[in-house]
Amino acid sequence: MNNLNILFICRNIPVPGLRENDIILRIAKSVKKIEGVSLSVWFPCEYLPKLPFAFKHRYDILSNLPKSFLEGGVFVEKASYFRLPTLKFSYLFIKSFLFLNRKLVKQAKKYNIIHAHYILPDGKMGLYLKDRFGIPLVVTLRNGDLDKINKLSKNSLMYRNYLEVIERADEVIVHNYITEQWVLGRGRQCTKIPHGIDTSMVKGINYKKEATILCVSSLIKRKNVDWVVNAFKKVKAENWKLKIIGDGAEISKLKSLANKSDQIIFLGRQTQKEVLAEMVKASIFVLPSENETFGLVYLEAALSKCAIIGKSRTGIYGWLKEDEEALYVNSVSDLIIKFRTLIDNPILRENIQEAGFIKVENEFHWSKPIQQYISIYKDLI
Repeated sequence: MNNLNILFICRNIPVPGLRENDIILRIAKSVKKIEGVSLSVWFPCEYLPKLPFAFKHRYDILSNLPKSFLEGGVFVEKASYFRLPTLKFSYLFIKSFLFLNRKLVKQAKKYNIIHAHYILPDGKMGLYLKDRFGIPLVVTLRNGDLDKINKLSKNSLMYRNYLEVIERADEVIVHNYITEQWVLGRGRQCTKIPHGIDTSMVKGINYKKEATILCVSSLIKRKNVDWVVNAFKKVKAENWKLKIIGDGAEISKLKSLANKSDQIIFLGRQTQKEVLAEMVKASIFVLPSENETFGLVYLEAALSKCAIIGKSRTGIYGWLKEDEEALYVNSVSDLIIKFRTLIDNPILRENIQEAGFIKVENEFHWSKPIQQYISIYKDLI
């Protein structure tokens, strides 16, 4: 079969009124550009009980979401299901989507491949469609899924639902080392695919590096930006500055840690163009984030010729070679050492900058991972 008619089921995408990572929509747009491919996107939209003490913002937005909408240049259709509060019970009624979206479900028989981008609820929805119409199912296991699996009792129905999707999918895709190791540890094969980047984004840029360390992130706890501030203060690099781009719940705490230092600059939320302008000036990019599925920002920084510091065993770890194309840490004390190493050794810093740049330019253009997806889809039909 030459023509591919693909269905993406993806919960964590931006929708009107809610900010989310747009990486799945970027994949969708790139897949749609392939000749002979058509693609539809479903957004699993939960019906939440209207409780006075929880979910109000999300409830108000999702309850008023139209049946279909355009987001990031991609046409998205809403697939509603009943959801209960708390992780333990949240996805027990996923099957409700079959009767809440009868017309949409009936149309699913036209697809010859389903790609669910999270295990629950996306993958469970895909499994119901696989069983009803005999359509091959691809699922992506992300760090968010793995984090939830590890919090559940192994005797719980929810835990068994996660495992059922992973075990019965026709293909499991992962994006990083830790999820790959988890899947392989269960005796199931998987394919590791990176995210991609438009390498032309820095074409013609004149790199003029400054004594600056840059951190770009949502300022939430799991990103460990407090590590960055504390480590930078300990290093006491008089001629260097730390710039932090982003906003979030941790902003007050981080500013308090910075203690009004004129070497630590908070730039707030920035546009992509403004972020890139800071990246091409920075010498070091750091983000020791926990449970990072991939982290496209690392590729953007490497392409901007920053020396990368990430967290071991997550995110970009395993894609950029340790101590040659990037550095990795497990603690604040590790980060202090890595900062000191890169600050005190300009030749080493420049070597890592150049090696990371070459790796990303040569191996992470969007065309390569997209062809991997297409190859997987075609092999399953």
